[in-house]
Amino acid sequence: MGDLFRNQTEVPWLNSYKKSWNKITQNNKTPHAILISGNSGIGKRSFAIWLASKHLDITTKYESCIYPFAVPSHADLKWINPNEGKRDISVDQIRQIIDDLTMSSYEGIGKVAVIEPANKMNISSANSLLKILEEPPGNTLIILIADKMKNIPATIISRCHDIKIYPPNEDESREFINHIHPDANIAKIDPFILISPLTYEEQYNHSQNIESIIDDLTSMLYKKKSPLDLAAKLSAEEAEIFLDWFSYFIYSLSRNAHKVNDQKNKFEGILSKLDISNLFIYFDKINKIRNQPKGSFNFRMILEELFIDWSRGLKGLHSSEVKYQFLPSI
Repeated sequence: MGDLFRNQTEVPWLNSYKKSWNKITQNNKTPHAILISGNSGIGKRSFAIWLASKHLDITTKYESCIYPFAVPSHADLKWINPNEGKRDISVDQIRQIIDDLTMSSYEGIGKVAVIEPANKMNISSANSLLKILEEPPGNTLIILIADKMKNIPATIISRCHDIKIYPPNEDESREFINHIHPDANIAKIDPFILISPLTYEEQYNHSQNIESIIDDLTSMLYKKKSPLDLAAKLSAEEAEIFLDWFSYFIYSLSRNAHKVNDQKNKFEGILSKLDISNLFIYFDKINKIRNQPKGSFNFRMILEELFIDWSRGLKGLHSSEVKYQFLPSI
């Protein structure tokens, strides 16, 4: 499937964000710091590259938000993420960024620093960044990219211009995936993939199993499958990908159970076996696991615990920390 990435293509649903940004710059209201947030796989990094290119007047190849993207090589652009083998963006990395930003622009236009994912900054690195956000030097643009808002201090958020990127509609997603992956079975793509179309390739193997996973989950509720056997089977999946999907699946069940849309019949066989009053608790439980650092838990044991709860129809779940008064979001 990698051969399909030889050609870059425009990410069309980002055009409205480009127009909004152009209006901001035309009105001379360009902020010094931006926080780009939203689900994985919707083009936040492609948009960040376009913003950086716009700020530094890099016009060739970067006039559109494109995918797959490549960070342009430019003396006034610094792009950091956790060093290889590390979970966090370190304070030393942020201090280096600050040093770079306080130096004169090499090309006399300005400077850009991109930090992603911003939620990987630890307390020390976030506090260090806060200093330059309060007094940014010259024509500086600091771009933070966040797939998840957890762990980003409110003091950082309040000093950034917020740009929330929303998923494309399903037709846009299908058209985009079909353009990049002509061999994709568009009609059978799960809605979870459609809200993150840029992750299609990394989700490919999992997406082929979604239908059978739902069948297995249903069978488990009817005592036809063992939770331990299913945990053993699915432990070969990529933990992050599976837990992201499972969170979305429970979210979809919640929407159907509370009649937020008109597709209740789609999950009627599952919902009839669940204590739907505990769906939010179960949703919260999955998301707490998702927010743990990668590699900090035994995925198979986590699945065993989750599936035992599931096989019991979510009966007897308790959480004093869940305080949802309305439908949670993902």
